[in-house]
Amino acid sequence: MKAKGWLVACILGIIAIVATSAQCLAAGFALWEGSARGIALGDAVVGRADDPSAVFYNPAGITQLPGIQVMMGGTAIRTQGDVKVVNGTEIFPGVPNPGVPLVETVNGTQSTLNGWAFVPNFYLTGQCSDRLYLGLGIFSPFGLANQFPNDWFGAFNSYDAEVQSLTVNPNAAFKINDQLSVAAGLEAMEFGLKLRQRLPFYFGGAYLPPALSPDARIQGDTWGYGYNLAVHYKPCRFVAVGVAYRSEITEGGDMNSYLDWQLGDVHRYSASHASLTLPDSVAMGVVFYPTDRLSWEVGGIWTRWSDFNKLQFVFDRPIYGAPVVARVKDWHDTWRFQTGIEYKVLPCLDLRAGYVYDEEAINDTYADYLLPSNNRHEFSFGAGLHDEHWSLDLAYQFILIQDSNITSSSPFYANPSHLRDTQAQLVAADIAYRF
Repeated sequence: MKAKGWLVACILGIIAIVATSAQCLAAGFALWEGSARGIALGDAVVGRADDPSAVFYNPAGITQLPGIQVMMGGTAIRTQGDVKVVNGTEIFPGVPNPGVPLVETVNGTQSTLNGWAFVPNFYLTGQCSDRLYLGLGIFSPFGLANQFPNDWFGAFNSYDAEVQSLTVNPNAAFKINDQLSVAAGLEAMEFGLKLRQRLPFYFGGAYLPPALSPDARIQGDTWGYGYNLAVHYKPCRFVAVGVAYRSEITEGGDMNSYLDWQLGDVHRYSASHASLTLPDSVAMGVVFYPTDRLSWEVGGIWTRWSDFNKLQFVFDRPIYGAPVVARVKDWHDTWRFQTGIEYKVLPCLDLRAGYVYDEEAINDTYADYLLPSNNRHEFSFGAGLHDEHWSLDLAYQFILIQDSNITSSSPFYANPSHLRDTQAQLVAADIAYRF
């Protein structure tokens, strides 16, 4: 009866994630919040890969999981930060009448309005034979939520940006021998996007202020497909190595575009087609087991952000005479370095801590207010409670994003902008059951 109850809970968990993930907004673009245990260990679980969240971090590791196992939970995220400009900063739109300042005396500091967002996860693994194992993951690999007042000094660039994703990722893992396992999987990703900004409007010899300017909104969902490959190797009981690759995914689909005027009740709608390429990545880790109670992993993740070179929209009805609008990104490839340590205090209690240094991908030349960010330091800790059949993992992470001074050529951007006191907090929990 207990097993049947957990099976029902699994089905309900899948339904809940599918139903709510379209509304989940994560602070950040690439999300590595695969599980509470992974967060507590600074995501240094690619070499370990010894719980159901291995489907996310390194699917080859599910050959270490006997029987049927399930895990579900999620991460709550909140970011905050300030954008500061020097008194008298001017914004030039680069549209007709470019010699006229859009705003002549921008000054002051604006804080983000971001609230808490939730990133869900669900994993199911099953042993089919001594060598064949199957796994299923449902998670959000990309996400973003960054909001400002709709009349702030950067509203002509962006005041509300949301990205949400949902990936369904089935995997098959094969144990070649007791030391070496390999895995492969398919990935189907739904990618949702909403962007809001003010559009400059020249009237009466000057540009209207943001509060009176047209409000533009683009939103919609697309589907993209990819694959993943993974290897797990444990040459002896003291060391294990993991490598996992996820392919790039090209997203393209129809979006809805809206243009609202504040002067009078005027609304305009048009369809648009969006296209972008989400990057591929390689995760790797080496874990050491000096004693039966202690494990320590070091590793990293390389992401080909240079694939994300632009975000383009093609309109069926031109806006301001432009049938195509493209935001150049030209991001850099990055490394994410991570380490985590786990100590078994009691047979039923594990304590964990981790650290991550995460490089920023954004090219300062094309920076904008969609995602003001910089290199970051991530500090985390957590605990795991478990017995023969169940486990509960809890984690907390604090992310400190370095201050930065950016002079950007992005349209309608205050130059220079100073990004200050940007940070994030994450609270995560997962519950797992072994049938």
